[in-house]
Amino acid sequence: MFVANSDFENHFLSALGAPGDRHYRAIQLSGRLTWFIVTCALQDDGLEMLHSVCCAWDEDLLALLEPRPHSRAVSLQRVVSSHEGDGRWEAREVSKVWCIASQKGKQVLVFQDRDGSESSGPFGAPVVDDLGERELVYEAMRVAPDEPQPQREPPAKNY
Repeated sequence: MFVANSDFENHFLSALGAPGDRHYRAIQLSGRLTWFIVTCALQDDGLEMLHSVCCAWDEDLLALLEPRPHSRAVSLQRVVSSHEGDGRWEAREVSKVWCIASQKGKQVLVFQDRDGSESSGPFGAPVVDDLGERELVYEAMRVAPDEPQPQREPPAKNY
């Protein structure tokens, strides 16, 4: 979970934000559990903007990955505590997420990292094969390396 301390609030940006928004220069992590960074492409009047959200709960992750009329998830990173015990965090790019309804009525998420390895749970445990039927809820959009990348026009000089 994320802890926000009022000492780190940026009052100027909070005043400029939407009602109820608070802006912080720093947040604290209350534990060493896995958390996520979801980046969504937002479409507004023909413009596309990227918006990133940090979340720590599977339910919130599923809600953020849900396609919406003017928003789609374009990137997902899973941030995990290093297994080296040295206090580091590792960000892993997630290529696919499946949801499995367990026999106990709970949902289990399975993550496939870009390297093809799979894990599940808050500590990144190996996936047990007999969890149940998988439903794909997210697949990263990839541009093939041999496809030409879109060229951006340089900004106009207005001086």
